[in-house]
Amino acid sequence: MNITEATYLHDYLIEVRFKDGTIRTIDLESFFKSSRLQLVRKFYPLELFRQFRVEDGVLCWGDNECDINPNNIYSGIYDAQLVTD
Repeated sequence: MNITEATYLHDYLIEVRFKDGTIRTIDLESFFKSSRLQLVRKFYPLELFRQFRVEDGVLCWGDNECDINPNNIYSGIYDAQLVTD
């Protein structure tokens, strides 16, 4: 599944669009904050987190330092949880 577009929303939320038209709103705070890998945690500060891009259908950060498998995003494991009153 290739990502065609990613838009920063706020905090650690990103809206991701896939080639087949599927749209996911993902929350990556836990992914970056609790990673065991220093290279991933490096992008936890919002000023660095917001510098993502889509390259070859993959959401990535830095100079090929960090990326997230688009199949994992598509499957919904990073979906943001909606808070309702």
